[in-house]
Amino acid sequence: MISEFLSNISLVQFGSFVGLLNGAYTLSTLLAPAKIKLFLGDSINIVIPPKEVADRFHIGCNFVNSRAKVGAVHHLEAIVVDPQKQKWRFRWNLFFEYAQGATHVQKKTDPFPIAVLPRNSALHFIEFKLVEGEKIEFWPQGRYEFKIIGWANRRNRKSRPNMMATFHIEIDHLGSMQLGGTGQPDNVTFRFPILEWALQDTPNKKALV
Repeated sequence: MISEFLSNISLVQFGSFVGLLNGAYTLSTLLAPAKIKLFLGDSINIVIPPKEVADRFHIGCNFVNSRAKVGAVHHLEAIVVDPQKQKWRFRWNLFFEYAQGATHVQKKTDPFPIAVLPRNSALHFIEFKLVEGEKIEFWPQGRYEFKIIGWANRRNRKSRPNMMATFHIEIDHLGSMQLGGTGQPDNVTFRFPILEWALQDTPNKKALV
């Protein structure tokens, strides 16, 4: 059938047909909404306030837009599952930066919608803090699952998130003890390497519970 069709058209007609298909593909690409994926660094820093159990963490987030339209990340949250299957919920609290010539961090701004240009990326260092009303008694030794969930091109947090990155870390006995409080006058951070991570464009309801 295809061979008969091709034998009945001229090269000019065939070229016009191919051009039409290319034009339709280009138009659909230009009109497609932004598609943003979240890529993570190789580690996180868990932050311990003075004389308190750790209640926040720092992580580098690289947002990549593969489409031809500008996109925006309007909100980020995190769900942390400890080795005992207890779940804690965190929300982005601030953007931070590394102080010049030093290893410590300082606040840059409060969180705001992150614009990601067409076919481009945007790297931000973000602090997540435990939501108000929840409490962490201690960080037990073992393997933890972190789910960073986001609302890309969706302003309403009541809508379903459409971006998620999952990763794991391991906390040993010493780390568990340290995250329970250091007695230091200032915040102290402890680095934990990310063991593995995965992306999911459309998180299912089970993953968000």
